Amino acid sequence: MEFINNLTGKNIAEKVTEYSELYGEVLLGLHRDVVELQSRLGDAPGVEVLRQKVLRLEDRQNVLEERLRKAVRTGAWLIALLCVIAGWVLWTRFAG
Repeated sequence: MEFINNLTGKNIAEKVTEYSELYGEVLLGLHRDVVELQSRLGDAPGVEVLRQKVLRLEDRQNVLEERLRKAVRTGAWLIALLCVIAGWVLWTRFAG
């Protein structure tokens, strides 16, 4: 009988079913654990305070990034102006 079950694949089908059920139970258990940890973390004291601090830090980061962009643009304009002035000085000094 074992030989016939091996030939027809019944043994393999039974093993697949057995492992599928086992891994399904493991995954469900992991899911329950994750949900429980998420609820604990959400209820933990200080979590909301940390979230607010993160939001404030992100806002400050955005402000600093905008100031940096403005400074870079201003610096580029100043360099261009200095090049124009240097060119004018050189032209008036050597052309005249």
